[in-house]
Amino acid sequence: GPLAPGASVTLTANGGSAGATWTAVDGTHTVKANVDDINRITESDETNNIMNKQIVVSPGKPDLVVTDISWDPASPASGYAVTMRATIKNQGSVSTPAGVIHGVLFT
Repeated sequence: GPLAPGASVTLTANGGSAGATWTAVDGTHTVKANVDDINRITESDETNNIMNKQIVVSPGKPDLVVTDISWDPASPASGYAVTMRATIKNQGSVSTPAGVIHGVLFT
């Protein structure tokens, strides 16, 4: 419907020359919004229809944390071998690299 003087509305991309979505890639990018891009409406000022804004896309990274420590046997006796275990979790936004060992140091 009509947009009254002083009113505003938020529009979401749903197609057009740039498509409905963009696959983010690392780096700083400029997003350009151009209202009335094909001049459907005769306006009092046609020079203020474009806004540019920068978006910074950071690379996702793994984030490893230790969530538990255990040992075997559960009740070790002096002089006997004890096997240590750590449960780790990746709470990051991407997987750890393939082929890289998830090492844990026990002290």
